[in-house]
Amino acid sequence: MTAPIDWAAQYRQLLAELASLSSDGSIPDAELRSHLAQSVAAKRTQRTPSRSSAIRQRLIDAIRPVRALLVAVAKLPWQATGEHPVIDALGKLRHLCADAVRSLPDDVTAPLLGYP
Repeated sequence: MTAPIDWAAQYRQLLAELASLSSDGSIPDAELRSHLAQSVAAKRTQRTPSRSSAIRQRLIDAIRPVRALLVAVAKLPWQATGEHPVIDALGKLRHLCADAVRSLPDDVTAPLLGYP
């Protein structure tokens, strides 16, 4: 997947290029126009990201705070009287976080909690 285009940074870069070209007094007017046209044309060739690409990036960005919250929850000193499935699950999560695993394993199942 390609990184999303930062249009504000692209705009600032184009303005800087145009300012630098226009401030250079040693360039003849015809050559300056040619350089300006090339700079603008180069920026126009960059395509906007597709809608699916933009949504995918938003979903990826949205997962970061959730992952940070899970890491913080796994580090807390949870306690229970006797064996408890949540404490066991948090222990597994703590080990996954320590190993920098980026996804949950498929073979782990959680018992039903609460009332039947």
